[in-house]
Amino acid sequence: MLVELSITNIKNDPQTFFASNQRLIVGGAEYEAAFALDSMVDLNPGLTFTTSVLFDVPLSVLGERTVQVELHDSMFSGGITVQAIPDW
Repeated sequence: MLVELSITNIKNDPQTFFASNQRLIVGGAEYEAAFALDSMVDLNPGLTFTTSVLFDVPLSVLGERTVQVELHDSMFSGGITVQAIPDW
């Protein structure tokens, strides 16, 4: 599943986005990022960039309506979970 993300650094210091820190949750099952064109991006305060992250999910989840993306600013953060609208 391809997930498009728009990332903004709202902090006062430079931050690094790592695609590998993001998670996809489909029907309660969690999946790690498999590929991203921008797997690591340094982002200065106030700047935004858009990227796509590919998650490898089984065909059996296609059609599932409960899809969430768990976004993390680091591997140590608790993250935030947002609802996603699947396009399938």
